[in-house]
Amino acid sequence: RIDVLKTLDRYQKLLDDPEVTRNKDDAQFQIGRIVLERLRYTEKAIREFRKVVVKHAKSHLADDAQLEIGKAYLALGRMDEARAELLKVPADYPGSPQADNALYMIGQSYEQQAKRLATVTVQLARAEAYERGQRFAYQATAEALKKDIALQSDLQKNLKAQGKRRDFDLNSPNDNIRISGRLRANIINQSRAAEVQAETESALEVANRQDKINDAYRNSVAMYVRAATEYPLGDQTSESLLRMAEIYESQLKDRVAAMETYQKVVKFFPGTPVAEDAAWQVARFHEEEEKFKEAVDAYRDFIRNYPASKRVADAQYAMAEALEQLGRWVEAMDAYQTFREKFAKHPKSNQAQEQINWIKAYRR
Repeated sequence: RIDVLKTLDRYQKLLDDPEVTRNKDDAQFQIGRIVLERLRYTEKAIREFRKVVVKHAKSHLADDAQLEIGKAYLALGRMDEARAELLKVPADYPGSPQADNALYMIGQSYEQQAKRLATVTVQLARAEAYERGQRFAYQATAEALKKDIALQSDLQKNLKAQGKRRDFDLNSPNDNIRISGRLRANIINQSRAAEVQAETESALEVANRQDKINDAYRNSVAMYVRAATEYPLGDQTSESLLRMAEIYESQLKDRVAAMETYQKVVKFFPGTPVAEDAAWQVARFHEEEEKFKEAVDAYRDFIRNYPASKRVADAQYAMAEALEQLGRWVEAMDAYQTFREKFAKHPKSNQAQEQINWIKAYRR
């Protein structure tokens, strides 16, 4: 820690020296990095990075400092402030290589928000609503009992004051029995009402929460769209497209939009890991939609373009199945045979042989 403080002191002296006119932007930026990474003072680091942005606006480090401010707010969990600061990167530094990174981070923050919202299950929402209802039920019953006791107390005072001793003596035990019975009835009625209310409240809560989840995912997609379209050559372009597609498919249930996005990844980023994932999803989509001709072409392209992929065996077998669906028996048999030759130890090897035998016996 002493060495860190000495380093900070050295940078600060450089900043304070009026005779030094160069590299002050770098010194200020390094102070921010040290405070953040070594001392873990996030709030102070934000102030130090802000000095780079304000005092050295034309510096090549200004966009980096602005990005660091946004990242620091993300680390603090202050999402609205983080997004506002990150949006300044593409707005104030449109040509910056950090611009697409900033948009990607905003997209990620919305995804994380959606996932946090989704952690509350229907059962938990119902349990929370039920607990609230039960507390209200017992509170309402206690208040009713309090009023009942007060009324009976007033009645007994009046009887006693009027000298109606016999009525007073007879009334007291009967009142206790009646109040006790009424208390039990109230508790039962209030409890049942609370259960019904809990079902209603939990259903509404889950529905409202799902709306918020979908909104967060849509906001995430919007940021990924910006990153991919405004910065097509950016570092995060391919990953932004892949995240978009996965959200469309698994969260927003828009398979058409998902496939269109996967196809863009395949087209614009061939040979990359994200394109491999996207190409697989495209082939799988065609098969699930029973577009078997397109599926055959997609699986064949996958095998050709990604020969080292762990999915090649599955792609070969799926292509053979799709050829069967098309009635292209000879090609299907050849595809199964290729599968057996290349992947003899695969669990489906014997099944492939059975399909070959079946085609020879009944379809060839």
